[in-house]
Amino acid sequence: LRALAWARITAGVTSPAMRFYNIQVLRFLAAAAMVLTHCHYYVGEGVWETSLTRPFDYHFAWGVELFFAISGFVVSHSLAQTSPGRFLALRLIRIYPAFWIAAALVIVLTLAFGGNPFSPRLLQALTLLPAGGADYPLGGIEWSLVYEVFFYALLAAVALVPVRNA
Repeated sequence: LRALAWARITAGVTSPAMRFYNIQVLRFLAAAAMVLTHCHYYVGEGVWETSLTRPFDYHFAWGVELFFAISGFVVSHSLAQTSPGRFLALRLIRIYPAFWIAAALVIVLTLAFGGNPFSPRLLQALTLLPAGGADYPLGGIEWSLVYEVFFYALLAAVALVPVRNA
């Protein structure tokens, strides 16, 4: 919260067009590490247990922590540059359309292959609200989006609280 308060205090110091291009390299490395870890998990450990693929197993799980740390920095800067309402709207626009398209694709493919993608809590899952027990259409990999939506809403709410100089 101190970082958020400092970002709000120094909001006029930096240019609104300021970009962190060097951080994009770290973001790419973190995303690549997460892809490798997920490939190991979803393809199956039996397929990946060779001397060539062993380095790509769970050793790359650090990508998640790095990605969240980078995101925290970028998000706090973004929030300092815009109003809390606009910040929240822009963040949700980045998440929901892609998620809903992916969910629709999975639902259609499940139907095409004779499955039943509809469950009593599917609509709740499509909101990405942290209610627990939802039947996520993508098989549960959207767990981080639930936390992300909650985090963005929480940050926007905290940003509405007036900052007092001590």
